[in-house]
Amino acid sequence: MSFLHISSPDSNLEIVSNFFDKITSLTMEIHQLTDELDILNITVEKTRNILNCDRTIIYQLLPQKDGVIIAESVEKKWVSILGKLVYDPCFSENLIESYCRGRFSIIENIYSSGLESCH
Repeated sequence: MSFLHISSPDSNLEIVSNFFDKITSLTMEIHQLTDELDILNITVEKTRNILNCDRTIIYQLLPQKDGVIIAESVEKKWVSILGKLVYDPCFSENLIESYCRGRFSIIENIYSSGLESCH
């Protein structure tokens, strides 16, 4: 994630206020939806816009410890991975448990993030 340093306290307040306005808008939009797939799709789309990133996904762990990409928002210049089954032998058992308890990841740059080579 990239952060912009601004020296003016008023500018910082405006940036934070704008960010929370976007989160509030997303929350209100989700609250009005009833279809689970619509909720997931709106979440990844709006989150990608808020974070100004190339791709956001929701990854569902499956009982066999595999997973599937169940929702995605991606810039047109990238290939979609929606619906892809993912087998990750490097995903250790203790990591799976922490994600089941709510852990999430944000990876700014996959090439400089220190991911294991198997990823």
